[in-house]
Amino acid sequence: THTHTHTRTYHARSSTARSPVFPRGGVMSTKNLPFSAGDRVLCFHGPQLYEARVEDNKVVQGSPEYLIHYAGWKKSWDEWVPESRVLKWSDANLAKQKELDAYHGGKKKGKKTGKATKRASKSDGEVEPPASKRPRAGRSKAGVQSETEFSNRPEVKVAVPDEIKHRLIADWENVTKNKKLLKLPAKITVDTLLKDYLAQAKSAKVNQIGKEVVAGLKLYFEQAFGTLLLYKFERPQYEELLAENSEPSWCSVCGADHLIRLFVKLPMLLAHTTLDEKSLHQLVAVLQDFLKFLVKSGNKYFGDYQAASAEYIAKAK
Repeated sequence: THTHTHTRTYHARSSTARSPVFPRGGVMSTKNLPFSAGDRVLCFHGPQLYEARVEDNKVVQGSPEYLIHYAGWKKSWDEWVPESRVLKWSDANLAKQKELDAYHGGKKKGKKTGKATKRASKSDGEVEPPASKRPRAGRSKAGVQSETEFSNRPEVKVAVPDEIKHRLIADWENVTKNKKLLKLPAKITVDTLLKDYLAQAKSAKVNQIGKEVVAGLKLYFEQAFGTLLLYKFERPQYEELLAENSEPSWCSVCGADHLIRLFVKLPMLLAHTTLDEKSLHQLVAVLQDFLKFLVKSGNKYFGDYQAASAEYIAKAK
């Protein structure tokens, strides 16, 4: 997943991404596309690559798209993606997949074939489409859901706009490839961003539950920041901030760049809430309305990166 108006994307510039074949003087046909139904491929979701299968293809306004099924994931995760996210199944691209996994701690438990891992690593900065973690059958003690109870819970799915996904890709590249860090404290913090969102919300329904959702979002961000939302390269910066203030409010330190990382984690986190289906639907509606607001705001809320010093890079190894 989730990122990404638009900043340049990592996969859009990848030399391994295949370009569509345009018939000379004619309209693009699906027969000319490099990937077709049944092809085994690798597909970007966030900054990582996953084993996938092409289910179908189409051309929309001259641009090829593919219906992707991620190996090991429920069919509900199938999605149409642009060609820039699809790579040929090859030794070179499998090596790229391993390289991306290594940047996320190298502790994934996926098979060597590239099968998507089913659990999110606590040290990951960016994330895969999270699978529902199910308790083992028989664990139906008080306060613990049985496997049947858990599987019957409504599925939580937050649709992250492509513009946000592209930003997440660029964010990953800046930190892990270019050895850059987001300047902190951010010029516009999460606190200010969320206040601005609530102030502009036109829908009465959004206003009604928006404050509760924003409060919950801030709580999730505060709790997840140090364990789920950082790249390995950012750990020394995080430790330096803690040394300056042992109990910081991350919402008053970080900006939109860190906050959007949370949205790819949210389905996994929300899957364990006790909210009923109606409440979850209202929650997701506000979250997606917020993401639309962020997209419409362009670059306003996103921060700047600065090159890390040689001393910092040595410390981060």
